[in-house]
Amino acid sequence: MAKSAVPSLADRLRASQAAKQAQLQRAQAAAANPEVAKRREARQALVAVRNLRIAQRKVEDQAREEREAAEQAAVDRSAHLTHELY
Repeated sequence: MAKSAVPSLADRLRASQAAKQAQLQRAQAAAANPEVAKRREARQALVAVRNLRIAQRKVEDQAREEREAAEQAAVDRSAHLTHELY
């Protein structure tokens, strides 16, 4: 009689454990690789630069909005004063 093509629970558990172990070994090998560390540092530097640009853009946007609000307030004051004179 032929063996069933469906793996047993024990077979699936062994295969799962073997796959997890292989994945762990690959991750450990990658972590020990100096090239991976260099690439990670480069990515972190890019993220830092990007975050700095975003922060600068937010500051510039806020300053522009404040300047535009002040200009609009001056225009409104001028219009109000002009209206009162006539």
